[in-house]
Amino acid sequence: MSANHVTIECQNELKTIAEVMTKIDDVAGSTPEADKLLRDMIKNGLKGKKPNGFQMFNEFMINGMLSGFGTPIVNLISNTVQTLMKPTLAVIGSSMSNNKALKREARALFSASFEGLGQDLIFLNKGYKAGLPVDFELSPRALGLSQKDFNRYMDDLKIPIDPRTGTASPADVNRVLGVSYDYITKSIPGPLGDIIRIPTRLTVGIDEYFKARLRSQKTMALVSRKASADEEKGLGTYDELFNKYKKEAFYDMKAPPANLDSKGIADWNIQETQKRADYVGRLKTVFGGDEDFATAIYDVRNYATDGTFQTKLTGNLEKFSNLRGQGDTLGQTALLQAIPFLRTPWNLTMEGISYVPGIGIAIKPGVSKTVVKMKKAADGTEYPVFETNVARMSKEETAARQVIGLGALLGMGALWEADRLTGSVPDSAADRNQWQANGKQPYSIKVGDEWISFQRVDPFAMVLGLAADTFEMNRKVASGELRKSERVEYLQAASYGMLKSNILEKTFLQGFADLLAVAESPREARAYLDSVAKRIVPAISNTFARGLDPYEREAVGLEDKLKQRVPGLRETLPASYASYSADPNNPAPRETNFSQAWTGVAIADQPTEFQQRMNDLGVKFSPKSARLGKVDLNTEELADYKRFINESASVLFGRSLPNLERLPNRQVAEKEARSLMARATKRARNQLMLKYPDTRKQIIAQSLYDKYGIED
Repeated sequence: MSANHVTIECQNELKTIAEVMTKIDDVAGSTPEADKLLRDMIKNGLKGKKPNGFQMFNEFMINGMLSGFGTPIVNLISNTVQTLMKPTLAVIGSSMSNNKALKREARALFSASFEGLGQDLIFLNKGYKAGLPVDFELSPRALGLSQKDFNRYMDDLKIPIDPRTGTASPADVNRVLGVSYDYITKSIPGPLGDIIRIPTRLTVGIDEYFKARLRSQKTMALVSRKASADEEKGLGTYDELFNKYKKEAFYDMKAPPANLDSKGIADWNIQETQKRADYVGRLKTVFGGDEDFATAIYDVRNYATDGTFQTKLTGNLEKFSNLRGQGDTLGQTALLQAIPFLRTPWNLTMEGISYVPGIGIAIKPGVSKTVVKMKKAADGTEYPVFETNVARMSKEETAARQVIGLGALLGMGALWEADRLTGSVPDSAADRNQWQANGKQPYSIKVGDEWISFQRVDPFAMVLGLAADTFEMNRKVASGELRKSERVEYLQAASYGMLKSNILEKTFLQGFADLLAVAESPREARAYLDSVAKRIVPAISNTFARGLDPYEREAVGLEDKLKQRVPGLRETLPASYASYSADPNNPAPRETNFSQAWTGVAIADQPTEFQQRMNDLGVKFSPKSARLGKVDLNTEELADYKRFINESASVLFGRSLPNLERLPNRQVAEKEARSLMARATKRARNQLMLKYPDTRKQIIAQSLYDKYGIED
């Protein structure tokens, strides 16, 4: 079902306004005083103020966060998966029942997934150009109002109406009402604002495309339901009725030809408006009277909104979202920067939880269900008031989600046993380094010889991650590595870590956790402020900086971390060396992971020959931080320190590694390897102090103070 639309929030706001206006008319009549009162109310309550500096700042920062190439790629992946998963759920759910009509609906949903793939691209274009959702037609027909009342309401809202079509622009409505995605605004004016908003415009465009895909699915299902019902009434066979209703229920929206002048475009729009009006008339013959028709329209819309994770927040979540506002004050800006995204992460998380076996039965994500009530205006005409409630899923869909979740769990178990699945990183630094040196990375599946991250494949990343962490937790408890007295503490810590990695960090709750961590220590506060400050440099700049640089770069402190994200400036920073995995055959800087740099999807680097040989010996090396003892190192010092270790270790291991591998006792070999690395580290420390006299003085002074309490 295709039409030019505005959001349901706008619908509800406009309905509220209509009701208020009706009440005013009932009480005071259409007097000049009442009209002025209403216009002042709307002007003060809805029109709002011009964007201020805070709003512009937030718009810049949030668009910068979304500007990396990985964002649209992940958006495409998630929406594609969800668009295919919805009919799959219907097929599985209906197969568990004996309901013939449900099985037909499921087949209709699935068939619609592969029809109209190209023609729906017009919605991508519309969403991108407007930078706002276009979910509902803003017209007298769509609002259930007379043209006269519609014109009056739009005039009071200061929303222009096209006199040729009698409709209003969705962009204007969203602008006035301030209703859209929780991060979309139009604060920065002019062409610069349009450029800065490209990331959010692209996000909206992609979502609008998939909404169109999902609307087609639901429309096809409703057509199937109608055909089954009419077959029961003896009005014809299902196939005959389905094909008939299908022709009437779909409308091919087209963009105007590129060669038209302004008058040609105007004439074309008038023709298209008439076609849409005829189309609405045909829909009413399919779905029944005004009330049934309106309900069907809204159910289609809600199905699409749910499928793109844009379901409206309710309760306390809605209140908190409103508390953040559009970041037009310092306090709102602080909240918005701490928790920039709320609606989509929450809906993704709830969607993921619904697939977790057992838990998904108790925690069912809400599915929007529209209730339509007809009310009478002052002049006696009726108009529909749409109330969107949150209803539980059907038992068939709930069962289907549990089946899929259980199947995924069993599949992950097989991959785990074959050592082709990873969860979170190990606790100790040495274990993490050995793990990563072996080519592994967190939350990944081994495909061929490469470990590919599944963290960005939401909403199913949560199910896979929980499964992997559960397997590791059970393995460690069953392995005997822990004493009985340690098991309870380990299970508590591991369970929290599992929830933190797979749920908390995927929702706005991580923002709260980060804010609480700030209060714990100055170091945590500095790290948090650094992470926020880095957003000043847009993600797309970081993408190009990393993607065009063959080497990873060392960066200590905010200034250098900002340079790290800017092409040209990044290359002024020293290359980073992996000191814990020095390679005698190639003592070179770490190379950039290009897949992660360009797409945001991490594919782990393969271990070097030396790393593999160390892993075979069971040797674990701890990484070097930006501190030498209690003395903080700057970027240049840290880079040189790692490089010195790398070069020294290359020489030492180049001579000794063959002998270590011939030792029959692995424990002795590991001890000797650690001794060699300690020698390399000591040499590097001496080299560093020779090159940086000021740092040498700090290290000596700190050593004297620690040993004897002597201050230099």
